[in-house]
Amino acid sequence: MSAQPTTVIVGAGFAGLATAYHLSLTTDRRVIVLEGSPRLGAHASGRNAGLLMQGLASSTWRQLVIASRRALVPHATAIGLQPTGSWLLGPAEFLETLRDPAVPSRLRSAESCREDHPLLRGTRFEAALETPSDAVVDPLRLLDFYAQKGRAIDLRLDSRVHSIEVLAGSPRFRLTTARGDVLADNLVNAAGAWANDLAQLVGSSPLPLTAFKRHLFHFRASKPTLPTPFVWDQQRNFYFRPANEEDWLFCIGDERPQEDLRETVDDSLRADVECVRRLDLPQLEDAVETAAWSCFRTKSSDGDPIVGWDPETAGMFWVAGLGGSGMSASWEIGRQAAELLRRRAEGTPSDAVSSLAPMRFG
Repeated sequence: MSAQPTTVIVGAGFAGLATAYHLSLTTDRRVIVLEGSPRLGAHASGRNAGLLMQGLASSTWRQLVIASRRALVPHATAIGLQPTGSWLLGPAEFLETLRDPAVPSRLRSAESCREDHPLLRGTRFEAALETPSDAVVDPLRLLDFYAQKGRAIDLRLDSRVHSIEVLAGSPRFRLTTARGDVLADNLVNAAGAWANDLAQLVGSSPLPLTAFKRHLFHFRASKPTLPTPFVWDQQRNFYFRPANEEDWLFCIGDERPQEDLRETVDDSLRADVECVRRLDLPQLEDAVETAAWSCFRTKSSDGDPIVGWDPETAGMFWVAGLGGSGMSASWEIGRQAAELLRRRAEGTPSDAVSSLAPMRFG
C-alpha cells in the first residue's frame, strides 16, 4: 500500500466519476473508483435520455446545470454535445418561472411551434419556452470523458463492495470487494440507489433517499426524424427527441418508488404510453416501438442533491440524490464535491455549511 493519501469513490456514475475527475486534477491524492458492475453508469447514468435542460423549477438545480453546461461546451466533440435547443410546453405564466436571466430564451405561441415541428400538430398546449442553448449529450461519452480525462484515476469495474471496516487512525477504512481489499483515507459514497446500503456498511444512519424507476422508449414513425429541439410537456410530463435518423426517444415521465433495483421493463406501463401517444401526441400514435428500457432516478426528500461530509462517520463524504438532472449538473456537482474534499485534506475547511450538506436532514 502506497503512503500516498487515498480517496476511494464507490460508484462509477456521474456522481462518482465527475467527483473523481475534478479531485484528480486539483489534488495529489490517489483516486480509486470502485464500481460493482462491469460497465460505467450501468443502472442510471448510462441509461438516461441525455437532455441538458436549464429551464428548471428548482433554483438550486438550475444554477448547477447552467454552470455545468458552460463548462461542458468546450468539450462538445468529446462528449457528443449537440446544441439542439429545447421547447418546454405549458401555460405561459408557469413557463416564465423557469426562465433565468443568464440564459437567453423566449416564449413562442403554440401555433408557431406546430408549424415548425411535425410531431406537435394535434398536440394541445398554450405556449412554449424556447431555450436555444439547451442540448443533448451522449451519456456514455460523458462518463468516459470523466474517467479518461482525469489524472491517473484508478477505475476498478466488477468491484462490488461486500463489507467495510472502520479503522482507528489512518487509513480510516478497509473495503472488502469482489477483487480484493482496498484501504482508504476518505470514502466517497456515490453509490446512487445503493447509497444507503453503503452507509449501513460503515454504521452511518441512512439519509432520506428514494430510488424511482423510469422507462424510456424508441418509436419509429413512417417518416424519418428531423433535427428538431427536444420537447418536454411540463403539464403532462412527457418528453421526446430524435434518437437517430429513424427513431424518436419518448418518455411519459413515469416515476415509481422501487425496492427491486433491477432494470426491468414494466409491461403494464405500455397502456399508459399508448394513452399519452393517442391523446397528447397523435402524430406518433401509429409509430412502432423498437426499444424499451428503464433506469433509476434516486432523489432526496427535498429534491436537492446531497453533497458533503457524513455527520456521523469521520472521513465519509456523500455525493448522492442526483436523480433527474445528474448528468446535466454533474460537472458543477463534481467540482464542488472535489473542492470540499480538497479543503478538508489541506486542513482549510470552509466555515460556511453548504445547503447541500447531509446535516440539513437533522
